[in-house]
Amino acid sequence: MLVACARSDSPPGPESVGNEAAAVPIAASTSGDEPTASSTMPTPAASVSSVARAAATSVKLALDGEGLRVFSVPSGASRLIAFGQSEADTLRALEGVFGASPVQQARNIDCGATLAKWSNGLTTWFSRGRFVGWSLGSDDRGPSSASGLRVGMARGELENGASTVEIRGSTLGTEFQSGGMAGLLESPDADARVTNLWAGATCIAR
Repeated sequence: MLVACARSDSPPGPESVGNEAAAVPIAASTSGDEPTASSTMPTPAASVSSVARAAATSVKLALDGEGLRVFSVPSGASRLIAFGQSEADTLRALEGVFGASPVQQARNIDCGATLAKWSNGLTTWFSRGRFVGWSLGSDDRGPSSASGLRVGMARGELENGASTVEIRGSTLGTEFQSGGMAGLLESPDADARVTNLWAGATCIAR
């Protein structure tokens, strides 16, 4: 098994396929420096302020091939949390959207990346203090893309969507790319469903 960091434009496997075992708890980072390993998992930070909770009711997060996009409700105006943004700013922005801190923060020793997992299953990936990728696993029912790409959708919906879809077999199974994002179908069958999604650089196991 090969574990490495890869980008979604050269389709990687989802972080849920084999690499969770390599995660080691870390202390949360509040600077641009990469976090260091600690011996125990830190307890989740205290809930964010009531202002952040109120903001969470008026915004919606969407998956994006260039990062994560925050939409204001009901105006529809959006802003991008782009890959390359600092880890601290990314975490702060997502805490404002979700109204809570990550439920888990850890370091993956095999590829030197750190992760933050949120209560809806979304995992955000960081390297050298920068936001570099996100992923959703087969059991996650997190956000969808603005075009409707989501875990659990049928292959027919995927192929009939607004973005061009490229599907191919790999060592992980049936992988696809769509709108700058990548994912995994449960099988090559016509009625197969999407089980994993990711974009940017994530820690993978092939």
